[in-house]
Amino acid sequence: KYLKEFHHYSESTANYFTSIYYIVADNVCIFFGAVVSLLTARKVSIQWARVVSFVGCTALVALSVLVPTLEKGPLLLFILVLVGAGSLGAHPQYYALVQELPPRHMGMLSGILSAASWLVVGRMQGAIGQHIRQTGSYDLPLLATGLAPIAALALLVPWAWLSHEKTKIQTIKNPDKPS
Repeated sequence: KYLKEFHHYSESTANYFTSIYYIVADNVCIFFGAVVSLLTARKVSIQWARVVSFVGCTALVALSVLVPTLEKGPLLLFILVLVGAGSLGAHPQYYALVQELPPRHMGMLSGILSAASWLVVGRMQGAIGQHIRQTGSYDLPLLATGLAPIAALALLVPWAWLSHEKTKIQTIKNPDKPS
């Protein structure tokens, strides 16, 4: 809809773009999985490898701040593909990081996180649609949704660091017990 209504791309161009988008997004998901595998093979903890991968996905999604400044053309399409690929690539990282939650509360915490996510998305979609109808502009929604993963990253990095420090302390206290 954005490509057709706002940038006046033809139906066939928008359809081709969608196909290319999904192919690239799938490959980017595989790429970020490979990044995690490569880092863990080099003795980086699985948790930090996932954080690094999430940082990469977040950087791609943050490119959405450029979209409102771009005119119709190949650069716009390229940036949109990267933004979408980063967004899709972040989801496997989220599901993998949920596995790091304390086992005793994993079900409850992952349920709360998932439900909260869908509640926010549900409320946000209506508000974004209304904003676009009223203003005719996609700029604010592109900026807000593109920068949202940075907020998640601001919470994720300290949590990963604290968790890593806790594991180190447990290893020092109980060197024979696997962590």
